[in-house]
Amino acid sequence: MSRQSMDMAQFILDGMELIQKKVSYSGNSGCVYVHPKWIGREVAIVVLDDTDDVVNADVVDAVIKVASGIAISKGVEKLLEMLREGDDCGHR
Repeated sequence: MSRQSMDMAQFILDGMELIQKKVSYSGNSGCVYVHPKWIGREVAIVVLDDTDDVVNADVVDAVIKVASGIAISKGVEKLLEMLREGDDCGHR
């Protein structure tokens, strides 16, 4: 999965309520939990930062599989080994 740099932009929105949270890992996706009263409502999600510390979801998934004893592919094994050795795999 390649990471593309995002340029900052200004958005003007009219709304009822605002929350600011970090995106959590959820399966193969990211997720932001909101109050149940928001279910069925239209919302907007805006990325507020562009940090290099964002964890690649594929790496997180592989780590979970390794910890659970599930087999992973040789390519993912190589990626995890590179990360253990401190190689950022060209992502920074």
